[in-house]
Amino acid sequence: MPAGIRHSRYAVLFTLLGLGATYLRLPWTLVALVPLTLAIVESVRAIRAYHRDNAPRRLVVWTGAGILISGILVVAVLLPFTFYPVAKDFQDCMDGANTGAARSQCRAELSRGTGAFLGDLLQPR
Repeated sequence: MPAGIRHSRYAVLFTLLGLGATYLRLPWTLVALVPLTLAIVESVRAIRAYHRDNAPRRLVVWTGAGILISGILVVAVLLPFTFYPVAKDFQDCMDGANTGAARSQCRAELSRGTGAFLGDLLQPR
């Protein structure tokens, strides 16, 4: 068994922990960055160990896929913070929406809020 297997197992564990942490409420989703960063670090360690031990290529490919998945999750965690005021208002609105009509209203407000927010960013000063 190649030496990088231990690192790969830790990477999978950290990725799953990070995935679970992405379901937290908005300010707390940043907690997911800790296990996701550790997953990327462990994946890089695994790839280095695989190269050092001349492990089968499929192990390197799957570990690289794990790095890609962890990276996508990092972007998914950070993206709402780009539009934090709008995303937080939408989250609060959806928490209070009990009917389909209320959810539709929240989505409509999100569209207007995102457009206004982007318009403020793109306005020349």
